[in-house]
Amino acid sequence: MSSSFEKFQKRRLISSYFSVVLSMFLVLFLLGILGFFVINSKKLSDDFKEEIVMTVFFKNEATDSTMVAFGQELKAAKFVKSSDYVTKEQAAKMHTDIIGEDFMTFWVRIRCRTPMTFI
Repeated sequence: MSSSFEKFQKRRLISSYFSVVLSMFLVLFLLGILGFFVINSKKLSDDFKEEIVMTVFFKNEATDSTMVAFGQELKAAKFVKSSDYVTKEQAAKMHTDIIGEDFMTFWVRIRCRTPMTFI
């Protein structure tokens, strides 16, 4: 009888060791991941902030001097990493290169397919 009791105690001890080792591993692993994020949080936040893209559209009534002044103001701001000014013609050419056809003919073709009229 003592032999089966000793086997039971041995199995219980082995499972206890395994659960302690596993739980310690998981705790240390999660603490390591948390420490990694805390150490690299500044870099992660800077990378995230720098990836934000903002597009500004001007009305047709806007003059060139207004757009140039706005661009200079953006470049002088400390929170702006870089800024690009794209004219209507450059934007139309870039869009044509992306979709492979003139966007005005594309718009007319799409507009003619739909039963709704666009204003």
